[in-house]
Amino acid sequence: MVHALFDEDIPKQVAKALAAFGCQASHVAGVRALGEGASDDQIIQWCKDNAATLVTADYKMKTTQRYAALLREHKVSAAFFRTPSKRGWTAKEWFRQVVNRMDDIQREFPQRSPLYRVYRSRGRPEDLKL
Repeated sequence: MVHALFDEDIPKQVAKALAAFGCQASHVAGVRALGEGASDDQIIQWCKDNAATLVTADYKMKTTQRYAALLREHKVSAAFFRTPSKRGWTAKEWFRQVVNRMDDIQREFPQRSPLYRVYRSRGRPEDLKL
């Protein structure tokens, strides 16, 4: 089973609810070694050390050469969620979007590691080459 580490841009309640339903899920704010305000470098290193998949809406990790290189170098898989607008999603909508894709994350990510995939509110996921 994939351990999913949720970045700060996703509500804490999503990780808590998934954990309550038996998923291996943590939020950066709840991880003692990270906490709120952890840098992207620290988060990627923690994912590597703990064999976790990063779940984030932080698209700069995909588009910034340095972060993309860190993900590749550390062989950390990442699931990027794209909200349809700058407004983003409510916690309830985040939960719905993530739950709808957890089967895919649990099935595909361990077998094709590292895997970089974008999930949008509609349509099929898109695999990325970082």
